Amino acid sequence: MGKVPYQPHIRPEAVVILGAGRYRDRYSNRERLSAASLERVAGAVEQAPEELPILVSGGRVHSGERLAESDLMAALLEEEFSTPVTWREDCSRTTAENAVNSADILHSANVRSVFLATHWWHMPRAAEVFSRAGLEVQPLPVGSAGELMPRAQTGVGRWLPNAVSQLRTQVYWREILARTWYRWSSLPSIRKC
Repeated sequence: MGKVPYQPHIRPEAVVILGAGRYRDRYSNRERLSAASLERVAGAVEQAPEELPILVSGGRVHSGERLAESDLMAALLEEEFSTPVTWREDCSRTTAENAVNSADILHSANVRSVFLATHWWHMPRAAEVFSRAGLEVQPLPVGSAGELMPRAQTGVGRWLPNAVSQLRTQVYWREILARTWYRWSSLPSIRKC
């Protein structure tokens, strides 16, 4: 997976946090952010400069979802982190739609460069598509490669399949295929809800 380098010439004017899914809690029947979404929000709060405005991006992917993912992220930021959210992009279902819709909102506010908060394994594809949508991107990666690395094993044990290796392989292949798809396809139109 390609690295997205730090770009010192870019002076971000805002922070964009990408959603990473949600679920419906079977006990309370409330919609909740996935662990990956929580990690992205917390990582952005921890790493981004406090004075920059924030855009949260994520819509309703499946029918039956009541709240946009951006609404769940905004509530978390405002209620738990006491961090205001300036913009909510609430129509996107894919990373490409996140990019196009977020760029439209930000360009309307004369914002041209952003810190982009997403997982390290998602960053190359996300940064590439946000750049294609007309934003200068300074990566704000969440997590590290160590989260997908299996514990060191010796002997024959290192050649046996394990759950961590299968997860890592799935993530790498999904990102490689999605990045290839995005390179060969045109950006989607702005999606209205």
